[in-house]
Amino acid sequence: MVFFQTLKALSLGQVSIPDPTAALNGSIARVTSEYENFDQVARLEQGITPAGQIYRDWVIRTADGLLQDAYVRDNCKLGVVIGIQVHSYDIHPLAKYLADGFQKSFPNRNLKVLVYDCDKRLILTASHNLYTCKLDYW
Repeated sequence: MVFFQTLKALSLGQVSIPDPTAALNGSIARVTSEYENFDQVARLEQGITPAGQIYRDWVIRTADGLLQDAYVRDNCKLGVVIGIQVHSYDIHPLAKYLADGFQKSFPNRNLKVLVYDCDKRLILTASHNLYTCKLDYW
């Protein structure tokens, strides 16, 4: 479970993740027309910002097959679709590690991590409160 080890190391500050804003070189990606860049428009319709897309790509790449898909909306919601090899007892730690890493990439805001099963049904929501620094599950 290299992915869990990486996420745990990330939450402890032992691993660095890419700075989503640095990869943008200070520019904000913009869409001039729906017909000029369909791929980017489709991402924006899903609510994915360029910084969120970079983080999402990193999560999927690092997951090494444990996550089927992921999205970042408004730089404050991370949704992940787990694969069938993730056991039910791994879901809470996974959500915690994802929330810790997400908070380091997008600090100073309340965050949510939504975990979906492989059929894309919501099974867990973890909410990180900026002021209390607590992670609540429901």
